[in-house]
Order: sequence, then C-alpha cells, then structure tokens
Amino acid sequence: MSNLLSQASLVMIPSGYKEDVVYSQIPTSGAGDLSFTRASNGTRINSAGLVEVCPWNLAQYSEDLSNAVWTKLAATITTNATTAPNGTTTADKLIEDTTNNLHRVGQGGITIETNQVYTFSFYAKAGERNELELQRINTSGTVFNSISSTTVNLALGTIIVGSNVTNSSIQSVGDGWYKISVSLTAIASGSGGLNIGLVKDGNLSYLGNGTSGAYIWGFQVNIGSTAKPYFPTTDRLNVPRLTYQNGGGGCPSLLLEKQSTNLVTYSEDFTQTPWTKGDVTIISNNTISPDGTQNADKFILDATNSGHIIYQSIPNQNSGYYTVSCYVKYGNVRYFSTRSQTGGVVSATQFYDLQNGVVVGGSSDANITSVGNGWYQITLKCLSSNSTDVQYIVHCFTTSSTSETCTSDGSLYGYIWGAQAEASSYPTSYIPTTTSSATRVADTGTTSLSSSIVNASEGVLFLDYQPLNVVDAYPVDFQLQYNGSNAVNGVTIYHDGSTPAVTVRSGGTTIFSAFLTATTAGTRNKIALAYKGSDYAVYQNGVQKATQSSGVAPAALNELRLSDGNRNFSINEALVFPTRLTNAELASLTTI
Repeated sequence: MSNLLSQASLVMIPSGYKEDVVYSQIPTSGAGDLSFTRASNGTRINSAGLVEVCPWNLAQYSEDLSNAVWTKLAATITTNATTAPNGTTTADKLIEDTTNNLHRVGQGGITIETNQVYTFSFYAKAGERNELELQRINTSGTVFNSISSTTVNLALGTIIVGSNVTNSSIQSVGDGWYKISVSLTAIASGSGGLNIGLVKDGNLSYLGNGTSGAYIWGFQVNIGSTAKPYFPTTDRLNVPRLTYQNGGGGCPSLLLEKQSTNLVTYSEDFTQTPWTKGDVTIISNNTISPDGTQNADKFILDATNSGHIIYQSIPNQNSGYYTVSCYVKYGNVRYFSTRSQTGGVVSATQFYDLQNGVVVGGSSDANITSVGNGWYQITLKCLSSNSTDVQYIVHCFTTSSTSETCTSDGSLYGYIWGAQAEASSYPTSYIPTTTSSATRVADTGTTSLSSSIVNASEGVLFLDYQPLNVVDAYPVDFQLQYNGSNAVNGVTIYHDGSTPAVTVRSGGTTIFSAFLTATTAGTRNKIALAYKGSDYAVYQNGVQKATQSSGVAPAALNELRLSDGNRNFSINEALVFPTRLTNAELASLTTI
C-alpha cells in the first residue's frame, strides 16, 4: 500500500485541518488542499469517544483583537506586534490610551447555558505593563457571578484568584509567554464572555500614557473545567469535522452531512417549560453526559401507576418523514420508549431495553447504539400525516417492554440527554439547542486541480468511506470533474440508495458505468475506478466488479468534489492517481 501511495498525485487522509481547509498529504504545496465549507457549528465524536462541538473554541477571531467582535475600552490594538507562542508574528498588543480610565479588551456574545462550566484561556506576555485583571462580561442578563480581583502577574508568573472562579492556572510556555486559564460556572443562560484589562501599580483604573501595554494571543473559550488544546478561529464557520465514530483503523474520518435542523428546544435541559413532564421529576445536571461534562439530567418516576412521560410539541411542520433521537442511560428502569404523535394519533412507538442495549419489538425503523459509559443513542423514524402539529415524545419509562404504564414507588430512575427531532428519514449528528431550534448547514468540499495532479487521459479515483445512510437516492458523491460539473466530463463514485456505482463521462456521453455490491449504512467500503481510453475497471473491497475495453477518456478534468452539500458519508482516505494502475494493484488498493 505504501508503494501505491507514492504513485498517487493526490493523497487526502483526514488529519491536518483548520477553518476552511483540509490539508492533503500529497502534494504538500497546498495545491491539493480541500476547500471546505459549512456555515455553522457541528458536532463530531472526538478521539476520546465524546460528543464535541466543532470547533470547540467558542470564541471568534482568537488571534485578531482588532476585529469588531472584540470590544475595546480606553485602549487600542496593534496587530501582529510580536512573535506568538507558535512562532508566527501574529500576537497583538493591547495599548492603553491617554485617559484616566479602565484600559481593556473583551469578547462577549458567547452563548452560555445554565450550570455549565466554561474555561476561558489565552496567552499573555508582559510589555510595559506586566499585570492583567480578568473580569466576566454579561451581554444579556447575569450569566456569571462577578470574578473581580482575579489578577495575573506576568513578571512573576502568578495568578491571584478572586471570587467565583471554579478553576485557574498559569503556565510558562517560553519566551516570556504564559498560558492563563480560568473556569466559571454559569448561573443563567444568555450571552457572556471575558474582559482582559491592563493594571498599573495595582490600579485597574489609571491615567494612561498612550504607548504602554501587554501582548495577548490565542483566546479560547471551551465547555468544561479545563482548557482544551488551543484551536485558532476567525468566524468559527467552515471547520471540518474529523470524527472517530466510523473506524478507519483508529484514525479519524472526514464527516460530510446534509443540512438538518434540530426542531427540539432545550435539547439538554428537560427542566425547561417546552418539555412537558407527566408523573416524572427531573434533576438537572446530575451526571456526566456523552459530551464528557456534568450536564445530563436524571429522571425519576413519581410514585404512581401510570404512563410516565416527557414530551415536547413541535407545531407547524410539514408532512413527511422525521427522525427522533436522544441519549439515555440505564439507572434502574430497564425499558424506555419513544413515540411520535400527530394530532392525538400515534404514528410510531418503539421500546428499548437499556440494560441489554437492544430494540424490543415495534418498528423496524429504530436503532439503539452504545456510545460508551453506559449511554445509548436511540433513534426512531416516524411518518407525520399532519402538516400542522407533530409531537415527538420521549415516552413511558417502563418496567415492562409491553406496557406504556408502570407502577413506581418513587425510586425508579434513569438519565437522559441530547434530544433531537429532524425532518429526515434517518438521524444525523447531534445538534445542540437552547431557546430555539438550531440548524447545521451542509458540509461541502472541493479543490481545483492542476494538470500535474489530475490526468484526463488516464488515472484512478479511489475512495475509502462509510455511507451514513442508504435511504437517500445518492448518499455518496465523489468525483473528478471539469469546470464545476461532471455532466460533460467526469469520473464519479456514487451510490444509488444502498448500491455503490461508478460512471465515466466524456464529451457529455457516458463511456463506462457499473453498479457494485450493495452495502449498509456505516459499512466501510473501498472503491477504485480506473480509466484510460479503451481500458476501464472498477474494484470494490478487493474484488473486480466490472471492466471494459472500449471508449474514450474524459476530454478534460480540473476539480475534485467530495460533496455537493446533500450527501452523507465519512471519508477515511481519498486518492487520485495520474496513471492507470494494474488490475492487481487495484485489487491490493481496495482490499479491506
């Protein structure tokens, strides 16, 4: 395999990335890098197996304090004023003005959720001023208690922590730079952030000289009580999701999904009023959730003989398929169910055995998946027959798999987190919500290719991937094309439902096409499509599926497309070869 990789003109194994870009391993010049877009947040499964918002840095423009998202008070910013901890000249200087005032910079507007712990971290280096004061910002009500008198001394490398700080640290990283972090617990939902102010002779408010200041770089806000590895941001959009949920030999795969909206509000807080509780008591933030923080709720069945229910109505939806999902964990209630209901009429009900992790009877359009630490994600596809009111109900925590009522003495309980309802015939990755629904925009990726990378007259297109669904007609679409389209000239690997397929077009005519062996969602596939004039072949998982000894190669190719925004798959590896490999090499390349 390593010898074959050395023959490739483009090698993309998801590993290196930043906003807007997935790097190619070959070439290293940047000519093969993938331009990536997704104008929203998304979630992934990280290397620890936890659900994680991507990017995890909730702050914007983490290395550009001159941007408008940063509020300046009696201070100015000199951008790129000195060498940052990463060796680049990207660190900014916070400079006091000549007024008698507080001199500070801060970023607010970060969405904060009640009882969640947030860690604010940044790098700082002394200039003419060697002390900083940290203060919380609230931009919509009081979301944090005051943290006054939290002072950083950049000459001594010390931090003096004031009130209401959950955790703090200061660490020397060399060349006079320190990494500072403080953790705060939210007391309410809303918008918040952190101010960083200059201090002179122990005074927060003083007469500035217009030239003195300190250096700041790499601002980050992440969920949890410790600082995560620093992730640079600009607008936080278009960050590729490298997920570990689909195998790939322990390596991440690039997640590409369609647009979807979680119609449920307060997806992680079942104490909120959009959730109706019937004979159920909720204790918020009671245990560690699938995202690794203590924000999962405990449900306790009241002492009644009845149906114990939590549900949320979602009005004014269109008729069609919906998928409801949530994460649940066994306490001492073995059976759990989900139910969809339209206008008082039940359209689907499904029971799940949380002790054994299996679906019990009911619909075939249901699934239960272990996600670690005793948690399961449960899903149910539902068909709405009413366009005005659709209810998705987390329903009936029972001690029997065949009854929607049960007798409780008040000691029966379990755990729940991450509810989602989406207008989709299959579940997509989790989309957190608070006061309103939230949309994850589609992932798309393309890269322009020079003639030194792609050869129109001959070559091989290779894809190692997992389809995330086989419900849509074309859940996978991966192709070499010309001027933004494969309709005239293209080399394409795609799916028709569960069946992988390939086509080669030249001058608007289909030269070669074949259907391969059907697969299932989440199953790993390796497909290599070879083209060269009158010599075509396609291999799937080490097996030859079709050959052809006639035709003509595409007239021109200049672009690689991984998704058009309406496909759902994850990529372990994508390769382009400028010459047609032998059939034996195609078999070796695709063997799983």
